[in-house]
This record gives sequence, structure tokens and C-alpha cells, in this order.
Amino acid sequence: MAKGTNARKRPQLPFQQAQQASSPKRQRPSADAQLVDRLQGISLGLVGDNTALNVEVADQLARSLGYVPLATSRIIQDLTQQSPQEIVEQEGLAELGGTEAVVLGSLSTQIRSCIATCGGGGGAAARGDCWRYLFGFVTIWLDDTWHKQPDAPQREAYQQAEIRIALAKDNSEVMTPIQMAEAVVDQILQQVTELVKKDEDLCGKKGVYMKFGCRGDWPELQLPDENANAHGTSPST
Repeated sequence: MAKGTNARKRPQLPFQQAQQASSPKRQRPSADAQLVDRLQGISLGLVGDNTALNVEVADQLARSLGYVPLATSRIIQDLTQQSPQEIVEQEGLAELGGTEAVVLGSLSTQIRSCIATCGGGGGAAARGDCWRYLFGFVTIWLDDTWHKQPDAPQREAYQQAEIRIALAKDNSEVMTPIQMAEAVVDQILQQVTELVKKDEDLCGKKGVYMKFGCRGDWPELQLPDENANAHGTSPST
């Protein structure tokens, strides 16, 4: 596997279309249906140090909203034939972060999805410079408060999420990721609903941000010609 974040080409994700076509549909409660309308197709992104929990919450939110569940950890394994943990062990945290950043770049215009990111402090969400892609989603931080390290650098990056869910120690120590996800999914839906009601322009603005190419200028968006370099392309952030 080549070193560096620029060594990997942006992957093609043909299974996304198949996954979207086969995504189970169910009759949503009216409150969830109203939230879907307010989201205007904007996807939800799950960040936090517990990868398994991120995936389970994304799966359950997707079922509630009729969205497509996606997990960068699964996509990375499909593309590289290595698990995120194997990439870290063989090539280091930076390689995992770079690989996931490429995947997130390919997902940055994906609509009506719930996207779980890699945890453990080594994924793209732990790196502030990779949030250029996450800013296009409504992001939820699942904060493992009882295991947190106050000086862990990823916590500063996670604080860019619009919503923080603090996980309670008394429940989480005896619950599986599936049970933990079931315990918090309603809270997440409620907070997302409150967020988009409070800021009715948020999802429309995120749609414009995605249309402009997720350049990292969130939340102060600039017109493309104002943010272009001498070659007419958007600068990296």
C-alpha cells in the first residue's frame, strides 16, 4: 500500500447504487417523515472513538429515516482488502486517516445516507483538515465520556460536530453496541429535529456547500470564483 494521503485515487463505489436500490423501506412515523423533509436530502455523519457504535447508530438511524446506511470501515475493507485495524498495524494511523479521507471525498455528495466513520482516534474525523467533507453532513458526535482521554487530539476535531451525544457510563459498560444504539437513536432524532427547526437554512446551506465542492470554507461560504487559485481550482484546506 502506497504511503501518503495523495497516493490513493478516489475510489469508485459501485455498491452504493446497489445498496441504495436494496435499502429496505418502511412506513416512518410522521415525526420522522417531517424530519426527512426538513433535511432536504442532507446526509447524517456519525463520528466518535467507537467504530462499532458509529456503525450501529448509522444503521438504526437509516432505518428510521428511510436513508441508506454506509460505513467507511466497510468501504475501506472492500476497497483495500484490509480492515482499518490492519492498516493501522501495518502502515500507521496517518495511512488510515488518508484512506478514509479519500472515501469521504467520494461520499461527500451522497444524499439521504447515514454515514459511520472510523473511530479509535485514527480516522479522518480525528483530523481537523479532513472535516472539509464532513461539513456537508449533519454530524453527530457519539462521545464515549467514561473512556475519554482529556488531552486526546481527536476530541478537538470531534467538537466541530453539530450534535454531541454523551454516552452514560452506567448503561454503556453492560450494553452491546446494538443496545447502546437503540438507547440513543431517539435522542439523536430529537436533537437533529431541534437543530434543523432552529436553523431552517442549515440544510439548504449544506447543499450549497456540497455543490461548491466541499472546499472547507464552512460556515462562511464563498463563491467559487472568490475562492479559486491562479489555476481556477479550489485550494486544499
